[in-house]
Amino acid sequence: MIASLLSLCLVQAVRAEAPSQIHLAYGDHLDANGYATSMRVSWFTDGATASTVQWWLVGSTHVSSSDGTSVCYMKGSGYHHKAQMLNLTGGQAYVYRVGDTTSSSWSANQTLTAPSQDPDAPFAMSIFGDWGWLDSTQRPMKVAVDGLQKHWSATETRTWLESAKDKGIYSSLWHLGDIGYVDDAFAHTPLEFGYEKAYNGFMNWIQNISAVMPYMVSVGNHESECHSPACLSTELRSHSLRNFSAYNARWNMPAASSKGVQAMWYSWNQGPVHFISINTETDWPGASEEKVGDGGFLPAGAFGRDGEFIAWLEADLAAATASRTLRPWIVVGGHKPLGNMAKSPFMALLTKYGVDLYVAGHSHSYARSWPTRASGELETYHRENHYHASQGLAEVVVGGAGCEEMNNVGSESSLSSSRAVYATNKLATGVLNVLNKSAVHWVLYSSSKGVVLDELYLTK
Repeated sequence: MIASLLSLCLVQAVRAEAPSQIHLAYGDHLDANGYATSMRVSWFTDGATASTVQWWLVGSTHVSSSDGTSVCYMKGSGYHHKAQMLNLTGGQAYVYRVGDTTSSSWSANQTLTAPSQDPDAPFAMSIFGDWGWLDSTQRPMKVAVDGLQKHWSATETRTWLESAKDKGIYSSLWHLGDIGYVDDAFAHTPLEFGYEKAYNGFMNWIQNISAVMPYMVSVGNHESECHSPACLSTELRSHSLRNFSAYNARWNMPAASSKGVQAMWYSWNQGPVHFISINTETDWPGASEEKVGDGGFLPAGAFGRDGEFIAWLEADLAAATASRTLRPWIVVGGHKPLGNMAKSPFMALLTKYGVDLYVAGHSHSYARSWPTRASGELETYHRENHYHASQGLAEVVVGGAGCEEMNNVGSESSLSSSRAVYATNKLATGVLNVLNKSAVHWVLYSSSKGVVLDELYLTK
């Protein structure tokens, strides 16, 4: 089936096509200490073109070039390209463009700052999950059942992210799953096939952020498939858009360098932190999409051999623990909170290897917990906004960026929870400020007002 679908894609005529949906991620080429010396770049074209990236230092006339690959996962859906910019000097500003040398069809020039290879370099990363596209004014909801909301907004977070980017509040971004809520597109146009239009719309909507800094992603349940009537009515759509196919074609993460699998699980290093993106959806016993997608019947899962993902996670954690002198902090992220995965092995592994922080989405709200030890004991003796020398795992659930399944009318209030130090259902996004090898500062910002709602210092 896959081979036949690819051949159908190839019958489209080759034509000049301006690239769009440009986004960056850390690359797979690493220095001796495990820091990226390359950047991945991905983009979209309607027609089949070459996959070339050109880049040069700001102020230089020397142009480097690299060719990549492209994939079309469904006839008529266009082509998704990926390539890597190599041998980048950390901290230097580069100009780049993507396109096709033969047809001279190029994107506009973009700029980026190459990833630092300094283990002591401070940085700030915006982290959140569950973010949709536009709002109920621009995309009215025709269907509001099964959690879908008539009044919702992703625009408020988009406005805040743009403002914060311009102010230099963050320099990279981690989206913890449920990206664009494209599988809810049928709720806006019940009789039409809107999945690809929504995904393309979201990717272009974020381009002026994703094209200038790393936009890392974790897989969520809304990435599993297209399950609208218009998708299920044809074999082409239902088979082409099942089992996280669109997600893995569009998002290209540094799996090769971390021995991970596609964008399902992988890790990377940045400053004094080792980051791990886990797969909360498949490839472990009891995972919600272990056998079928979240629609309930299209096949899903099996991105690795039985046990491969969990074995990889433990090996990656062990290697990170052995490198604590260079990178004292270990931060793990995934779509679902630990409490939503009662049968998962994650809590045991994360506490076994002394992970400092777990970040998640899924909840359409925010909650920050006391550190939890392997025994289950909560470390409630810390100051509420400062966990010092903790022997437990702190968890931050930041899943309220705004989407079709999060009400945005009259719902802003604080929440109460037995485990949480602070909780709220306000539209919000987080920023992890990594100050040095001894201190990090987490801040939750209101998307609508820009004010600080919660903050936490972790110190060693």
